[in-house]
Amino acid sequence: MGLGKPSPDTSNYYTGLYDKSPGIASVGSYQASGHPYVSGSLSAVAGATTLTFELPNVSKSVTLLPKETDADQFFMHFAPTTAGPSVVADHGIPFPRSTDPAITLDVKCATVYITNAAVGASTSGVRFYASLTGIATSQMFVLTGSGVTD
Repeated sequence: MGLGKPSPDTSNYYTGLYDKSPGIASVGSYQASGHPYVSGSLSAVAGATTLTFELPNVSKSVTLLPKETDADQFFMHFAPTTAGPSVVADHGIPFPRSTDPAITLDVKCATVYITNAAVGASTSGVRFYASLTGIATSQMFVLTGSGVTD
């Protein structure tokens, strides 16, 4: 359902004559969200490399887990580095240090980008957690503009 993708909700609510899958403005989908998604890189990431994570559904929030090594320079952002010259430097969110608490961002997105901003390879990997909704990623608009790419 919903632009060619089945809804993860298999209740009878979504069956019938009309396509009733939740859209991007479905308040109930955010209130009932919480499908866990944990990802990242367990090994070192080459310098100036960006990892792209396509989420299976639209997120309600993304949590950046503390780095294992404070020397690593990881940044999370919502647009590819090709979208503008300052995506990482001006619009990237640094991962917390190993002694700091995790950072939770209340954000809806379909893709998360993580860049190792250091010249050399990182000494460890990086991890993040996303709380997912039941909304298909095909419903998500492209994140761009002020604060994301400008």
